Amino acid sequence: MLRIAAELQKRPAAELATLTERLREHAARAQGTTAQAHRMPCPLLEQNRCTVYELRPASCRKAHSLDVKQCATPGADIPQSLDLLLKAEALGKGSAGAYAHMGLAATGHELGQAVLLALSDATAEERWMAGQAVFDTIGSMQERHNGASKTPGTDLPDFSTHLRHQVGIGRCLRQQPHGA
Repeated sequence: MLRIAAELQKRPAAELATLTERLREHAARAQGTTAQAHRMPCPLLEQNRCTVYELRPASCRKAHSLDVKQCATPGADIPQSLDLLLKAEALGKGSAGAYAHMGLAATGHELGQAVLLALSDATAEERWMAGQAVFDTIGSMQERHNGASKTPGTDLPDFSTHLRHQVGIGRCLRQQPHGA
Protein backbone atom coordinates (compact mmCIF):
# COMPACT_ATOMS: atom_id res chain seq x y z
CA MET A 1 0.00 0.00 0.00
CA LEU A 2 2.93 2.34 0.55
CA ARG A 3 4.16 1.85 -2.99
CA ILE A 4 0.64 2.26 -4.34
CA ALA A 5 0.24 5.54 -2.43
CA ALA A 6 3.61 6.83 -3.70
CA GLU A 7 2.60 6.14 -7.29
CA LEU A 8 -0.87 7.64 -6.83
CA GLN A 9 0.71 10.88 -5.59
CA LYS A 10 2.35 11.24 -9.03
CA ARG A 11 -1.05 11.45 -10.73
CA PRO A 12 -2.65 14.76 -11.77
CA ALA A 13 -4.11 16.69 -8.82
CA ALA A 14 -7.74 16.37 -9.98
CA GLU A 15 -7.42 12.61 -10.46
CA LEU A 16 -5.76 12.19 -7.07
CA ALA A 17 -8.45 14.32 -5.39
CA THR A 18 -11.23 12.18 -6.92
CA LEU A 19 -9.53 8.97 -5.87
CA THR A 20 -8.82 10.28 -2.37
CA GLU A 21 -12.49 11.17 -1.93
CA ARG A 22 -13.49 7.67 -3.12
CA LEU A 23 -11.01 6.20 -0.62
CA ARG A 24 -12.50 8.33 2.20
CA GLU A 25 -16.02 7.19 1.36
CA HIS A 26 -14.86 3.56 1.22
CA ALA A 27 -12.97 3.88 4.52
CA ALA A 28 -16.08 5.25 6.23
CA ARG A 29 -18.19 2.32 4.94
CA ALA A 30 -15.52 -0.21 5.96
CA GLN A 31 -15.11 1.18 9.48
CA GLY A 32 -16.17 -1.36 12.09
CA THR A 33 -16.61 -4.23 9.66
CA THR A 34 -15.34 -7.78 10.07
CA ALA A 35 -13.53 -9.84 7.46
CA GLN A 36 -16.66 -11.98 7.09
CA ALA A 37 -18.90 -8.95 6.50
CA HIS A 38 -16.49 -7.04 4.24
CA ARG A 39 -18.21 -7.25 0.85
CA MET A 40 -17.33 -3.98 -0.84
CA PRO A 41 -15.80 -3.38 -4.24
CA CYS A 42 -12.23 -2.16 -4.13
CA PRO A 43 -12.09 1.66 -4.21
CA LEU A 44 -9.15 1.43 -6.62
CA LEU A 45 -11.42 0.08 -9.37
CA GLU A 46 -12.76 2.39 -12.07
CA GLN A 47 -15.28 0.90 -14.47
CA ASN A 48 -14.35 -2.53 -13.02
CA ARG A 49 -10.69 -2.04 -13.94
CA CYS A 50 -7.83 -1.81 -11.50
CA THR A 51 -6.27 1.66 -11.53
CA VAL A 52 -3.09 0.32 -9.92
CA TYR A 53 -2.85 -2.92 -11.89
CA GLU A 54 0.96 -2.95 -12.12
CA LEU A 55 1.22 -2.37 -8.36
CA ARG A 56 -1.73 -4.47 -7.18
CA PRO A 57 -1.17 -6.43 -3.97
CA ALA A 58 -0.30 -10.12 -4.07
CA SER A 59 -3.78 -11.05 -2.86
CA CYS A 60 -5.23 -9.32 -5.94
CA ARG A 61 -2.67 -10.87 -8.27
CA LYS A 62 -4.00 -14.33 -7.55
CA ALA A 63 -7.58 -13.39 -8.53
CA HIS A 64 -8.47 -15.37 -11.63
CA SER A 65 -11.24 -17.38 -13.22
CA LEU A 66 -11.14 -20.37 -15.53
CA ASP A 67 -14.69 -19.78 -16.86
CA VAL A 68 -15.89 -16.36 -18.01
CA LYS A 69 -19.54 -17.50 -18.22
CA GLN A 70 -19.49 -18.72 -14.62
CA CYS A 71 -17.67 -15.54 -13.60
CA ALA A 72 -20.52 -13.42 -14.99
CA THR A 73 -23.13 -15.27 -12.89
CA PRO A 74 -23.84 -13.40 -9.63
CA GLY A 75 -23.05 -15.46 -6.55
CA ALA A 76 -21.60 -18.34 -8.56
CA ASP A 77 -18.59 -20.32 -7.48
CA ILE A 78 -15.74 -19.17 -9.67
CA PRO A 79 -13.65 -22.06 -11.03
CA GLN A 80 -10.01 -21.43 -10.24
CA SER A 81 -6.74 -23.28 -10.37
CA LEU A 82 -6.16 -24.86 -6.96
CA ASP A 83 -2.44 -25.10 -7.74
CA LEU A 84 -2.21 -21.36 -8.39
CA LEU A 85 -4.24 -20.55 -5.27
CA LEU A 86 -2.10 -22.76 -3.04
CA LYS A 87 1.15 -21.33 -4.40
CA ALA A 88 -0.12 -17.77 -4.00
CA GLU A 89 -1.29 -18.54 -0.47
CA ALA A 90 2.12 -19.97 0.40
CA LEU A 91 3.85 -16.91 -1.04
CA GLY A 92 1.58 -14.62 0.97
CA LYS A 93 2.09 -16.53 4.21
CA GLY A 94 5.86 -16.65 3.62
CA SER A 95 6.02 -12.92 2.93
CA ALA A 96 3.97 -12.15 6.03
CA GLY A 97 6.23 -14.40 8.08
CA ALA A 98 9.33 -12.64 6.73
CA TYR A 99 7.86 -9.23 7.60
CA ALA A 100 7.06 -10.44 11.12
CA HIS A 101 10.57 -11.89 11.47
CA MET A 102 12.00 -8.46 10.57
CA GLY A 103 9.83 -6.81 13.22
CA LEU A 104 7.44 -5.28 10.70
CA ALA A 105 3.68 -5.47 11.16
CA ALA A 106 2.54 -8.46 9.17
CA THR A 107 -1.21 -8.56 9.62
CA GLY A 108 -3.71 -8.34 6.78
CA HIS A 109 -5.33 -4.97 6.37
CA GLU A 110 -8.16 -3.29 4.52
CA LEU A 111 -6.51 -2.00 1.35
CA GLY A 112 -8.63 1.12 0.82
CA GLN A 113 -8.13 2.33 4.39
CA ALA A 114 -4.41 1.54 4.29
CA VAL A 115 -3.85 3.41 1.00
CA LEU A 116 -5.83 6.39 2.32
CA LEU A 117 -3.68 6.46 5.46
CA ALA A 118 -0.48 6.21 3.40
CA LEU A 119 -1.68 9.10 1.20
CA SER A 120 -2.72 11.30 4.10
CA ASP A 121 0.01 10.58 6.68
CA ALA A 122 3.52 11.48 5.55
CA THR A 123 4.97 9.57 8.51
CA ALA A 124 3.19 6.25 7.81
CA GLU A 125 6.07 4.60 5.94
CA GLU A 126 8.71 5.72 8.41
CA ARG A 127 6.62 4.51 11.35
CA TRP A 128 5.89 1.15 9.66
CA MET A 129 9.60 0.66 8.89
CA ALA A 130 10.31 1.36 12.58
CA GLY A 131 8.07 -1.59 13.47
CA GLN A 132 4.89 0.25 14.41
CA ALA A 133 1.55 -1.30 13.49
CA VAL A 134 0.40 1.63 11.37
CA PHE A 135 -2.34 -0.07 9.34
CA ASP A 136 -5.47 -1.57 10.88
CA THR A 137 -6.34 -5.17 10.19
CA ILE A 138 -9.90 -5.91 9.14
CA GLY A 139 -10.43 -7.75 12.42
CA SER A 140 -8.93 -4.97 14.54
CA MET A 141 -11.32 -2.45 12.98
CA GLN A 142 -14.22 -4.43 14.45
CA GLU A 143 -12.44 -5.13 17.73
CA ARG A 144 -11.60 -1.46 18.26
CA HIS A 145 -15.17 -0.60 17.31
CA ASN A 146 -16.32 -3.00 20.05
CA GLY A 147 -13.76 -1.65 22.54
CA ALA A 148 -11.36 -4.61 22.35
CA SER A 149 -7.79 -4.54 21.12
CA LYS A 150 -5.43 -6.98 19.49
CA THR A 151 -1.68 -7.15 19.64
CA PRO A 152 -0.42 -6.12 16.18
CA GLY A 153 1.57 -8.71 14.27
CA THR A 154 0.41 -11.69 16.31
CA ASP A 155 -1.66 -13.23 13.55
CA LEU A 156 -0.73 -13.80 9.96
CA PRO A 157 -3.39 -12.82 7.42
CA ASP A 158 -5.64 -15.26 5.63
CA PHE A 159 -4.99 -13.94 2.15
CA SER A 160 -7.71 -16.04 0.51
CA THR A 161 -10.38 -14.57 2.77
CA HIS A 162 -8.96 -11.07 2.38
CA LEU A 163 -8.94 -11.44 -1.41
CA ARG A 164 -12.56 -12.54 -1.58
CA HIS A 165 -13.61 -9.58 0.52
CA GLN A 166 -11.40 -6.97 -1.13
CA VAL A 167 -11.76 -7.82 -4.80
CA GLY A 168 -15.19 -9.37 -4.64
CA ILE A 169 -14.74 -12.88 -6.01
CA GLY A 170 -18.15 -13.79 -7.36
CA ARG A 171 -18.08 -10.94 -9.84
CA CYS A 172 -15.77 -10.97 -12.79
CA LEU A 173 -13.56 -7.93 -12.55
CA ARG A 174 -11.54 -7.47 -15.67
CA GLN A 175 -8.35 -6.01 -14.30
CA GLN A 176 -6.12 -4.32 -16.80
CA PRO A 177 -3.52 -1.61 -16.57
CA HIS A 178 -4.93 1.89 -16.00
CA GLY A 179 -5.33 3.67 -19.31
CA ALA A 180 -5.16 0.46 -21.37
